[in-house]
Amino acid sequence: MISSRPTISIGLPALNEEGNIAVLLKQILDQKITVGELKEIIIMSDGSSDATVAQASTIADPRIKIFDFKERRGKYVMENLLFTTVTGDVLVILDCDVVFADDKVLNTLVEPIFRDSSIGLVGANVEAASPKTFFESILVASHILKMDIYKQ
Repeated sequence: MISSRPTISIGLPALNEEGNIAVLLKQILDQKITVGELKEIIIMSDGSSDATVAQASTIADPRIKIFDFKERRGKYVMENLLFTTVTGDVLVILDCDVVFADDKVLNTLVEPIFRDSSIGLVGANVEAASPKTFFESILVASHILKMDIYKQ
C-alpha cells in the first residue's frame, strides 16, 4: 500500500564500481522528485575487490546504506536481497554504471506507478555511451540490437 507521501528506495547492486559510484550517488541525491520522497539508497557491494565501498562512503547522507559482502554471490542474489531489505513504497534498481540524462529521471520513472495503482513495473530507455574501444563498440552494437528487438 502506497502511503499519502509515497517513498522511493533506490537499490544498487555493485561489483567493482569505484569509477562511477560516487558520481551516481550525487546524481541520485540531486534528483528533483515531486511525486514522492527519496527514502533510502541501498548499495549491495557483491564482493568488490576495488574501492567501490570506500568511494560510496565519501558521500555523506544518512539515506545511504552500504552492505559490503566480501564474497561474490551474483547480481540476482544482490537484487533478491534488495527486495527484502528496502523499506520504501517503490524500489528502483539501477546498474551502477548509469549516468542520468537530467535531474528528472527518477521522477519520470516512478510517476506512472504513483499515478496508476494498476501499474506495478516500469522500465527506462537506456542510451549507450559513445564507445572508446573495439570491445565497447561490440557492446554498443549489441545494446542497439536488443533495444530494436524490444521496440518490435
